Amino acid sequence: MILFNLQQYLQYSTEAIIFPQYLFIIILIIIGLFLYLYKKKSFLQSFLIGTYISFLICTLFFPIAINVDTSYFQEDLSFLVRSTSLLGILSHFQHQSLFCIFHLIAFLPLGYILTQAIGYQRSFYLGVAIILSVEVIQVLIDFITQYLQFTFSIEEIILHLLGFCIGMLIYKPVNTLSLHIKNIVQ
Repeated sequence: MILFNLQQYLQYSTEAIIFPQYLFIIILIIIGLFLYLYKKKSFLQSFLIGTYISFLICTLFFPIAINVDTSYFQEDLSFLVRSTSLLGILSHFQHQSLFCIFHLIAFLPLGYILTQAIGYQRSFYLGVAIILSVEVIQVLIDFITQYLQFTFSIEEIILHLLGFCIGMLIYKPVNTLSLHIKNIVQ
């Protein structure tokens, strides 16, 4: 199967990619204030939704690559090397399972939030448009910066759509359960 050294990958990825924390805080403040002042959400809802959207934007579009040399790219190309060792196979599947879990969870809250705001049908169409736009914008970022950082991945689109749909589907049971709990408490 595929040879993948997870420790070396994490070493290169943490040294070469930084998270834009200042941008995260600015986006969080803007979105949080907008939801709190104009959409009349509670402070906690505004903060949680703002944090989620800010994190999503910063992880999907703005991880900044610094001090990238050829060893960074050579390590990424290790995915292409074939191996029959059990350790290589297990580490590849470990990486793939984390990849799948992250991409499933990434759009799950968005499915729930949009369904709550605009209903099932409109949120589905808007969710599909958002997910496809994310992939296209990532390719445009690569084109504009002349640096290959993102790829157009059908695998990611399917996982994002699946997570989004799961978020949509859990809206009704969660909403019904919360109404029952409120009635019991009162």
